[in-house]
Parts: sequence; C-alpha cells; structure tokens
Amino acid sequence: MTIRRGLARADDGMSGRWILAIGVLINLFVVAQVVMSLRITYLQTRGRAEVVAGDLLKFLDQSLAGVIDKIDLSLLAVSQEVAWQRAAGGLNREKLGTFIARQKERCPEISSLRTVNAAGVVEQSVSSPAGLTVSIADRDYFAHLRDDPNAGLVLSKPLRGRISDDVGMTFARRLDHPDGSFAGIVYAGVTADHLLELLATIDVGARGSVSLRDADFSLVARFPRVPGNANVLGLVGSSREFQKAVLDHPEGGLYRAHASIDDVDRIFAYRFLPEYHLFLIVGLGVDDFFAEWRSGAATMVGFALLFVIISLFVGYFIHRTWRIRGAALQEARIANARLQAILQNSPVGLAIIGLDRTVQLANKTMLDMFEGDGQGERQPAAVALPALDKQLDTVRRRAYPTVLSGGTFEDEGILHRQDGSVFWCKLKARLLDITQPALGIAWVAEDIGNRRRNEQQLALYRNLIEFTSDCVYVISPRQGFRMIFANDATCSHYGVPREELLNWRMSEWDVDFADEEALDDFWHQVKQKKSLLIQTRHRVHSKAVVAVEMSANYLLHEGEEFIGGYFHNIVGRMVAERALMEKSQELARSNTDLEQFAYVASHDLREPLRMVASYLGLLERRLGDQLTGEAREFVAYAKDGAQRMDRLILDLLDYSRIGRTARPHEPVSLADVMAEVRLNLTARIEEVGGVLEIGEELPTVTGDRIELVRLFQNLVANALKYHAPDRPPVIRISARQERKEWIVSVADNGIGIPPQYFERIFGIFQRLHGRDDYDGTGIGLAICKRIVERLGGRIWVQSEPGQGAEFFVAFGPVSVPSLVSPSAAILS
Repeated sequence: MTIRRGLARADDGMSGRWILAIGVLINLFVVAQVVMSLRITYLQTRGRAEVVAGDLLKFLDQSLAGVIDKIDLSLLAVSQEVAWQRAAGGLNREKLGTFIARQKERCPEISSLRTVNAAGVVEQSVSSPAGLTVSIADRDYFAHLRDDPNAGLVLSKPLRGRISDDVGMTFARRLDHPDGSFAGIVYAGVTADHLLELLATIDVGARGSVSLRDADFSLVARFPRVPGNANVLGLVGSSREFQKAVLDHPEGGLYRAHASIDDVDRIFAYRFLPEYHLFLIVGLGVDDFFAEWRSGAATMVGFALLFVIISLFVGYFIHRTWRIRGAALQEARIANARLQAILQNSPVGLAIIGLDRTVQLANKTMLDMFEGDGQGERQPAAVALPALDKQLDTVRRRAYPTVLSGGTFEDEGILHRQDGSVFWCKLKARLLDITQPALGIAWVAEDIGNRRRNEQQLALYRNLIEFTSDCVYVISPRQGFRMIFANDATCSHYGVPREELLNWRMSEWDVDFADEEALDDFWHQVKQKKSLLIQTRHRVHSKAVVAVEMSANYLLHEGEEFIGGYFHNIVGRMVAERALMEKSQELARSNTDLEQFAYVASHDLREPLRMVASYLGLLERRLGDQLTGEAREFVAYAKDGAQRMDRLILDLLDYSRIGRTARPHEPVSLADVMAEVRLNLTARIEEVGGVLEIGEELPTVTGDRIELVRLFQNLVANALKYHAPDRPPVIRISARQERKEWIVSVADNGIGIPPQYFERIFGIFQRLHGRDDYDGTGIGLAICKRIVERLGGRIWVQSEPGQGAEFFVAFGPVSVPSLVSPSAAILS
C-alpha cells in the first residue's frame, strides 16, 4: 500500500523553492531601488520648492519695503510742510492742500492722504467731499501716535474707511506743535486692491498664494482672492502649523500646511518684519512642484511593476515545469495517504484475508474489535488474529459458497473478543476480484451493540407509551393539526381504531379549538412557551364531550415542527374537587357557627355566672351574721363553682381562638420570646423561690410571636405549679438541632408524670390531680399542643414520677441561632 518517497520528491521540492526564493529576492531588490530613488527625488523636489519659496519671500520683502518707504516719505514730507507752515505763522490750507495733492500724485499706491488735528477731526484731505466732518479719534493708530511722541511710522489693522468706505490699511505719523505737543496726525490710506496688486507681482504658480498678516496673525492682504470670501481680510486666526512655526522660529522659517481657506496643500516660507510688525508669507502649491515628480514616479513604478510581473510570470513557468516533473509521485503519495487514512479511521473493521486464512491487511478498528486491548495502529500486512481466525472458521463454511460464486455474504451474531468479552457483530464478505480469487476476500465487521441496545431501548419506550394509562399523542400543525401518532389509551379514549384516529384533525375532536383562530393562537403559545398544561374538552366517538387535562409540548424532528404530549380524563377529579369545595364551604359555615358560639360563650354564658357570683356576695354581706357555718360553706362552694366555671369558659375561648387570628407568620427569635416569658412570670418565680435557666443558643423560628409566648409561658407556668414541695423548682430551657429540625426542651425537677398519662395530658379538660391539690381547668397543655401543630411542629413529654418532667417542642428548618447574654441566663 505504501510508495517510496525517493530523491525525486526532495529534488522537486527543493528546486521549486529555490527558484521561487531567487525570484522573490530579485523582485525585492528592484522594489527597494525604486523606493529609494523615489525618496531621493522627492526630497530634492521638496528642497527646490523650499528654496524657491524663500527666494520669492526675499523679493516680496524688498518690494514691500520699497512701497512702505515710498509711502513713509510722503508722510514725512507732509509732516515737515505742516511744521514749516506753523513755524512761519500758521497753516495755509490752500497751499497745504496743493502740497498734499502733489504728494499723492507722486505715490499712486496711496488712495487717500489726510491730516487730522489733535481732536481727531480730519482737517485737510485730497479725496474728501467738501464740508464733510469726520473724526478718527477712536482709531487705535491715532491713540498710539497721540500717546507716544517717538512712535514713528504706525500701521493700522485692516479696516474700512469712514470717508471712502474702502477696506485697506492706514499708514500714519505724528504731527507736533513747535513746543513739541501733540498737534494731530498725517495718514495715508492704502486700499486692499493696491496691496493685492503688490502681492500679485510675485509668480507663485497656479496653486500658490501670497499673504500679509499683522503681529496678531490677522489677515491684511492675500493673493489670489478666495472666491465667495469677500470679507476674508481682517480675519483673525491662522493655521496651527503657522502658529507652531512662529513659536519655534519667530523671525522666519518654513512649514507645510493644508490651507482650509481654499483647500490646497502648500509649502510656506514666512518672515517677520519687526519695523512694520508684519508677517510676509509665500506659499507654493505642492501639486505645482510635485506634478513632474509624480509623473516620473508613476513611470518608474510602472516599469518596476512590469518587471515584477514578467519575472513572476517567468518564475511561475519554470516552477510549473518542476512541478509537472513530480506530479505523478505526488498523486501517488496522496492516494496512498488517503487510502491509509480511510482504512485506519474507518468506524467499521476492514480486513483482507487470503483463501489460506492469512490476514493480509487489517485496520485498527478490526484489531481492537476482536482483541479488545486498544493497542493502537499495527502493520497492515501478515497480521494473525487468533480470535478472529477461530470464530470465522464456522462463518467461512457458510460464507465461502456465496463468496466464491461472486456474491456478498452477510450475517449478524454474537462474537467473542480475545479478552473474553462478547459483542454483537455484523459481518460482510466479498472477493476483491472475482477473476482473481487469490487476491483474497474483503471482510467488513461492524460492532452493532449500540444499535441493538438502542433497538431494545426503543422497544421498551414503545411498550411504555403503548401500555401507559395516559393518552399519548403527536399532531402535525403543518398537516392541518392532523394526529400522526396515538397510543392504545388514546384510541380507547376516543373509542375508534387507530387507522381512523390518525385521519382526525384537532378541530374535529377538541371542542375548545374548533375554529382556525383558536388553533393558531394555541400553536403560537406552544411555540413561545415550549410546554403548556391546559384543561380542554374532547368530543369522543359517542358524541359525548368530556373534560381532559392536556399537556402540549413543542417538538422539532428532522426540520418539522410537532405538538406532542399526553392527556387524561379529569371528569372524576372535577367531581371530587366539586365535592371538596362543598365540604370546604360546609366547614366555613361550621367555623362561622363556632365563632358565633364563642361570642355567645364570652358574653351570654358569662353574664349569668357574674350575676350568680354578685348576688351570692351580696347575700353573704347582708345576711352575714344570720348565716350558720354550714350556710356560709354552701355560699362559698357556690361562689367557687361560678368562678371556676368562668375560668373554664375563658380557657375554652382561648383554645378556640388559636389559629383564627389574621396575623401572618414571621421570623421570631425564641431568645426574645423567653425574655418576655421571664418578665411575665417574674412574680411567680420569686413567690415559689424558683430558678429559670435559659440556654445561650436559641433558634429563630417562623410563627406568631404572641402564640409562641403563650406556648412557653404555659409550659414554664406548669413547671412552677407542679413543683415538688421539698425543693424549690428549677426550670432549664435549651435547644439542639437534629437533621433539619430544632428541638427546644423545657425541663423541670417537679413531681413528674406517670408514663401512662403522656398522651392524655395533651387532651382538653384532662386533669391528673384534684382541684384541692392544684388549681386549673386542664386545658393549658391542650392549648400548647394546638399552637405547636398550627406551626407544623410536634410536642411530647418524657418523665418519671418524682424525677421531674421534660417537654420537647420540635420546629422546622430555622435560621442562624440567636444568642442570649450569659449574665441574664439565671434568675433566682
């Protein structure tokens, strides 16, 4: 089955990989050279752009300085003329106007040339309308010149003129009186158009720009104009790149930024003019300078890609030639590997056995199946399987006639493994080649133990479903809610054979789901809740309608949705529930009568007793001297009987009230209950000289606090009442946990109780002693028992006559025990 992986495989793989490696290295070298060349030319282009920007900035600096100096000379000439006229005796306005007009003609950059007096009112102007009075006293440059005699030339921010209504800048100088005091200013206005004409003299390319900003970064002038941004001059603020460059190099430098004002990427050169407090900025469009570089880069990259494609194409054909050389060997290796994988990973046992009973090939499944030792993969050839050989000896005698005639033999049975275990096996046998029997017989063995167990389990489940007393069903909503499965109980319920029942639809037998809307709503609830338990009504074969309780469960089998479950007739249960309801109503009426009786007992029965006792007392007081000793004794007996009868009625009322209160049960700490019991019985304990010991750990139980106090107060009071006459009473209260119960003990050292009365003492009106020995009505322990049983607990007693008694009260599961302070555990 195996093929030698010879030198051809190594040569094929290594040669192909070396060719690919060399091709990749050559391509990487070419790509690296292209990238390096592109970077060098990029840096050279960028450097050339920065040099050009710097040269243009120098030229603009010189041009601007010349224009400003020319304007300043005009301002100086006017200021000197004003000074001479004042020194000569006063201003000659006509002569001064002529002089100002001549200066304006000599400097065409000036749009207006005016003088202003010390109050800020324009006095002399070439371009002002006649009779117009304008004040500039609020201008910042006027205030600067007024306050600083040494200010020199002052430039304003971009502003709109109040006479010409033009936007531009103002250049101004101070005018002084002969004594040196402030006489006003002379100023020249330069419009934004004149500034743009100056900036337009610089050739910055199609995407370049030239701008002038003041020391606060406000835009003074910009060329070219930005379409749709007429009010851009005077705009405060600039790009973050410009501000950072100025912060690092205040006097001047270079930076690159994207101008948001016109959405162009540029390289900028800037310089600060300290004598004018202005920034000159020249920007060259990156696309203008890098267009040629990008064209060359695209060409270079194209040639590089062409080289890489050609080299890869050639390398592919060379590599393909090597691959064709070893294709046959590779296909053989793959086929062999696949066959080995199929054989060794097959879930069924496969073996080829010769006619001489020699095992020529056996996969791992076959080996493990018959040997049972799980030793793993073996060599496929010349493997002996003694266990298989022995068992197949009888099979061969039946199989060979069929196999040698060209047929396929099949059989199932129990076989034995080599380790002694048995399993169910399905065997198939067939000649590999009917024309060459010597090639051997192919045997297929499949362990069908799980299948047999599943079949037996399925048969068990089928029997359980068929013979259960509940009606089991399955219906298909896709088939119009048709019943597709029903067990025998279901057929008996409807009284029809299964063949007829499996043609019924739910609307035919369920009265409550007879219409389509009800069925759709039912199916929606089943899909949403997955399981429902409902009561409905079924129409059986006799046309009778019976009530049923029906479970409906969502089932999904092979992609189809079903409703399955069970149902059973609940007519008998409904009759029983109705009878139980009637009994409950009767019991409620009886409880009402009992409450009425309790009311009568507490009022009507006690009233005659109180009257008898009152008149007996009155009779005793009025006839006290006339009554003989025997008569007095009779009156005392009558009064005592009335009082005992009153106490008996009160105890009977207490007994009947237990459990009839509306107070809800809540967690109650028995430590708090015992503290209240101690407080209530303090006087009795001191009267008899007794001791009440309360354990440190008492549980918290669920119940009615008032009834729990009454319970333990009765038990402790009984222990105090029935104490031995020769020793003071000692009562010990403790608790212990047994499994899920807490058991509280009330033990004393009293007179004890004989064992034959352990049950009797918990009955109502049961007394073990005469009234002359111990008073009471014999109802106290009956009240205790009723309280405990109302809480779901138990009460019992253990005692020996003369050795005291111990009463036990068992409560259900409780929380963590509460603690009682040891200092308060004993009260004598």
